[in-house]
Amino acid sequence: MHGAADGALFISNSTIRGSVLSSNGTLLSVCRSTVTGTVNVTGASGFVVVGDPGDDGCTGNKIAGSVLLGNNRSGLEVVADQVGGSVQVAGTTGTGPFPEDTRAEIEGNTIGGSLSCTGNTPAPTNDGNPNTVTGSRIGQCSSL
Repeated sequence: MHGAADGALFISNSTIRGSVLSSNGTLLSVCRSTVTGTVNVTGASGFVVVGDPGDDGCTGNKIAGSVLLGNNRSGLEVVADQVGGSVQVAGTTGTGPFPEDTRAEIEGNTIGGSLSCTGNTPAPTNDGNPNTVTGSRIGQCSSL
């Protein structure tokens, strides 16, 4: 499934047989869904949410592949997901819609691969809710 440039994509309670790819969209949200491939979001001008059952009311997901989030400009959350591959978050800037969304949040996920974060301003947080990571924890995510 491809998101159109400058478009918004909201996926909820769905099964995607393949990958979710979004480049230069406004925002992206994936909630309570199964993705058999990878979730890859780059250059979003709006908030990116891949699960957050807390303040965003977005139940976590089952993602068989990796989650790759790069150069998104209005914050992001990756919360309460089961990811079979790795999670990579790079170059995130900006803030989300809620007062607590001051930085990328990567929390409470079960990750089968590595968790890697680089070049995010400010550095990501897990808000005191650690991730379970089978592989390595790298860069800004080394303590998450």
